Amino acid sequence: MTPPNESLILYDLASTLQPPQWSPHTLRTRLLLNHLAIPFRTQFLSYPDIAPTLAALGVEETEPAAGWGRGPGWTVPVLVVVGGEEGKKEVLKGTWAILAWVEKTYGGGKDGRKSMGDLDLAKAKALETRIFERVILPARAVIWPVLPRILDDRGAAYFRHSRQTWLGKPVDPPTEEEQERIWGELGTTFRGMRPSGGEPFLGGGGGDEGGPGYADFILVACLGWIKAVCPEDWARIMEGEGEGGAWLRTVWDACEKWMV
Repeated sequence: MTPPNESLILYDLASTLQPPQWSPHTLRTRLLLNHLAIPFRTQFLSYPDIAPTLAALGVEETEPAAGWGRGPGWTVPVLVVVGGEEGKKEVLKGTWAILAWVEKTYGGGKDGRKSMGDLDLAKAKALETRIFERVILPARAVIWPVLPRILDDRGAAYFRHSRQTWLGKPVDPPTEEEQERIWGELGTTFRGMRPSGGEPFLGGGGGDEGGPGYADFILVACLGWIKAVCPEDWARIMEGEGEGGAWLRTVWDACEKWMV
């Protein structure tokens, strides 16, 4: 684990888990920072504290992402750089803004750290779109109803109310048959992301040559989200048969140490 550093503060979502991190969006930033051995401190926020905390930092409200309809006005991750350019505090909103800052600040292995490699943003963003459309959107049906169980009481109440408001109906779990279908399709989708050329990792830059890259971090962060909320279903995905299952485990095992 990278030692904490008060000059970099990562705002993340709180939970009752140990360790607390679970969000697929903040996990990919955590993977990136820890992989490059960039010290940072985490400030965990309960859901109802996100908006006032980030607004106080000067973070502007965010428009809902495509596919979400309605959504939160303020989201994490946010990275605060204390004493940034010209000694001023920088507030970086969102995974791609943080990635751009890391590439600018630490690209090329500056300060003796690992190199970012040749960052392929097109590959990483294409994978993000694929995961959002084929994993996160369908997975919400089985994850949202049970996600409050890993949150503090205030966060759980906020989550239930906000999602019911967005959807216009209670967030109820699907039938057992429907759940089985969704989890089965999610497992097939994950294992189907194995590179057609047989490479061990997706790459996309942001990692050592031949090792995991930022595209892999996006994939593993999504798997980390599922493991945190639905560990038994995560295990079934990871135990899938065939080369896709073995590949998925290889990517997870290579990256898991950077999720702390």
